[in-house]
Amino acid sequence: QLVAIYLHQQAKVGVDIEAIRPKIHKIKERFLSAKELSTINSDDTNTLILYWCAKEALYKLYGQKELEFKVNLRVKQAATMSPFVDSPYLIGQIQKGHYFLETKIYYRKIEGHILAYCEE
Repeated sequence: QLVAIYLHQQAKVGVDIEAIRPKIHKIKERFLSAKELSTINSDDTNTLILYWCAKEALYKLYGQKELEFKVNLRVKQAATMSPFVDSPYLIGQIQKGHYFLETKIYYRKIEGHILAYCEE
């Protein structure tokens, strides 16, 4: 129902948008590591969709297909979240072999969907 496009003149980017649906609970163990599952409210549909969306954005940023969501992509809450921050974000990491990238993943809730986007 919604489409997200993110363009940048110089940086690689990743973006994803997902409808908030309860069926995400059935696959949470496939895309979240044990550490991620222990640090979030994995019973909350919005949180699960947010983490799925964030990992999809990281996957698209990386741009190659040989990543495992549970192993090579990590998402965690930002250490400090100020009430003055206009754009909430998570910290995302991509690690594959010698490649490592840490970036902010910004997100929004829009009309029953979660939008997540990041750049290199």
